[in-house]
Amino acid sequence: MRWLKSLFLFLVLVASVLIGIALLLHNDQQISVNLIWLQTPEAAVAVWLMVFFVAGLLIGVSVSVVAYLWIRGRTWGLRRKVKKLESKVSDSTPVLPSQS
Repeated sequence: MRWLKSLFLFLVLVASVLIGIALLLHNDQQISVNLIWLQTPEAAVAVWLMVFFVAGLLIGVSVSVVAYLWIRGRTWGLRRKVKKLESKVSDSTPVLPSQS
């Protein structure tokens, strides 16, 4: 099963590279992006598309990792509280006399 996942990731990587090359070949017009306070150097449209795609991907992954770690930490804290409460309950439970 692991080899299938590796194969899938490899195929996605190859497809991404091929799409990037196709974009670069068909969108070779030189443009400069104006970001109000920053004027970028001229580069092909395809280059800017790939740069902004990668930047968006990195920002999205970063936000997801932060959210995942926050939820994981919260879950860990709650599990610790549950264990502490379970130990309190088991320590303070009175032993009931057996009824025959």
